[in-house]
Amino acid sequence: MVYFQRRHLGSEGLFLGKKTLRLNRVMITADVWDFEDALDAGAHEVAVRLYAGSFLDGFFLREAPGFERWADDQRRRLAERCAQAFEVLAAAAATKQEAVEWWRRAAELNPYHSETVLRLAKAWVAIGDRAAAVRCAQQHADLLRTELGLPPDPNVVRMIEQLRDGSTPN
Repeated sequence: MVYFQRRHLGSEGLFLGKKTLRLNRVMITADVWDFEDALDAGAHEVAVRLYAGSFLDGFFLREAPGFERWADDQRRRLAERCAQAFEVLAAAAATKQEAVEWWRRAAELNPYHSETVLRLAKAWVAIGDRAAAVRCAQQHADLLRTELGLPPDPNVVRMIEQLRDGSTPN
């Protein structure tokens, strides 16, 4: 197969190695490499722009459980790195409104992560939109209940109650 690819593509240098094959980064580019290079360089905003969604989304190999485990691990790892980039961006945001946007995007990436939703709700409160904070926390609680059959995080419930009774959330 590798021999065919080398001949078909007309490039001897595309694949490196003999036992363990890898693509030659000088000859070909990949969005995953660009994403991780941007993160490693501290260019978080560039990285989150490059993150186009779940790794190999929709790609499936029949009867290849090892590949599926590897792909799942990569999906999880890359999504976690993107979530961390959103956290860095939110913490460094120039304005409170910008922080809301970064936390909103982080919550979209992982809507089941209660801590991210709590940070988003607090960001909404910081710009004076308590109704949006209640809405996002309540939607998160409902999502956990309906999609996963889980009770909402007690901290999310506490925040909803504090926001509704007019007190300042901790």
